[in-house]
Amino acid sequence: IALELQPGDRFGASPTRLGDLDGDRNPEIAVGAPAAGKMSAGEGAVWILTVDAEDRLVARNRIVRPAGLGPEPLQNGRELFGYALTSLSDLDGDGAGELAVGAPWFDSRAGITKDGGVWVLFLDRSGRVKHARELSAGTEPRLAGILDGDGFGAQTAALGDVDGDGIGDLAVGAHGSDDGGSGRGSVWILFLRADASVRAAREISATEGGFAGLLEDEGHLGHGMCALGDVDGDGVPDLAVGAPFADGERPDLGVVWILFLRRDGTVRWEQRIAPDQFSTGSLVKRKFGARIDWIGDVNGDGRGEVAVGAEGDSRVFTLARDGSVVASSTEAIYGGGALFLGPVPEGGALRYLHSNCKANEERGWVGLHRFCLELRPEYPRR
Repeated sequence: IALELQPGDRFGASPTRLGDLDGDRNPEIAVGAPAAGKMSAGEGAVWILTVDAEDRLVARNRIVRPAGLGPEPLQNGRELFGYALTSLSDLDGDGAGELAVGAPWFDSRAGITKDGGVWVLFLDRSGRVKHARELSAGTEPRLAGILDGDGFGAQTAALGDVDGDGIGDLAVGAHGSDDGGSGRGSVWILFLRADASVRAAREISATEGGFAGLLEDEGHLGHGMCALGDVDGDGVPDLAVGAPFADGERPDLGVVWILFLRRDGTVRWEQRIAPDQFSTGSLVKRKFGARIDWIGDVNGDGRGEVAVGAEGDSRVFTLARDGSVVASSTEAIYGGGALFLGPVPEGGALRYLHSNCKANEERGWVGLHRFCLELRPEYPRR
């Protein structure tokens, strides 16, 4: 089965697991192509792929931004629909999960550019869109604080039920936000209804949401993000957020913040993870935190692992309940975009999808791989 990709499509952005939509015991995977369309003008697209147990592609479906949602035609020539993807829980109870799609260069209102938006796509069991909900400052009054150039939708993460109302909630990065300083970035916690409309929203930034850490100008918090589950055991899901352009020992070295949340979406406390805190950190060139993925308890020690991507070196870290690093992988495990698919049925290895959206004249590609992982203890530098 072939994919119809054009130069400049950038297929391979932000791959995400959808689970088994059609019940054939083969997983569905969503992959973004955010620059696809009109000779790569950048409206964007999302591909729904089905692979079998032998990692072969057996079905595919292409999705573009649903007609009638947002201004027509494009206002700025690029929207980057598909730049960020997140699989959501089954909001409408039909047995198939929903998909959140970010478009950080979308113009939600006249006179505003690149404030961004997110679409929640309600999928049927074939992976096709039944209906959709636009979440932006142009449609949701509770998101009116999203401003020109914020890039809302640069990253998305399904948090689970933060506020205890029985409906899963959504975190969205706005890495271009100038709240507190130029380009410091922010994260929005969206409390959703069953129809994916926003019941309440909370912004986390240098000045909002209880965050007490130091954010740098042009650090772009919210450029990388993943949900962690309940790391500290307080019953509320937690969140890892990257600021990959924050300076450290070198410019744009990057940092990751572990945010321990309250039920109202504010930050109870935060933990900072930077390359200079672990023994292999000198191998990281820049952009630590550009990609983050939670992979669960790989080595069976009762603690969860998080994979953090960077230029030059990418690692898996074991987190303690306070968010500190207690172990890291001995080898770099991926670069570019990566999606962990879980262990292979026979055990002894993990499956993951690796993508490169800039390869092959920026058509992009994805590949499925298997690897074994070794973790070693980490001790704080003194």
